[in-house]
Amino acid sequence: VNGWRSDLKLAYEQRIKLALAGSPKIEAVATKFADFIAKETLALEIKTGAIPAGWQTLEDKIDEEKIVLGMQNA
Repeated sequence: VNGWRSDLKLAYEQRIKLALAGSPKIEAVATKFADFIAKETLALEIKTGAIPAGWQTLEDKIDEEKIVLGMQNA
């Protein structure tokens, strides 16, 4: 996520909203570690499930499982 923030030319201190869509396993891990992820990425909010309309998106894989990330300035 932090590399993506750089690609989007966000200021280092810019707060974001983060969304994640993937398998139930991936979403469960994201929910379990939401506080850690938020702290590391400066996310004020983390959602799992569908990515809200209008958000920047990035598709990737984690352990060969598809994941879609969504980001919006907070």
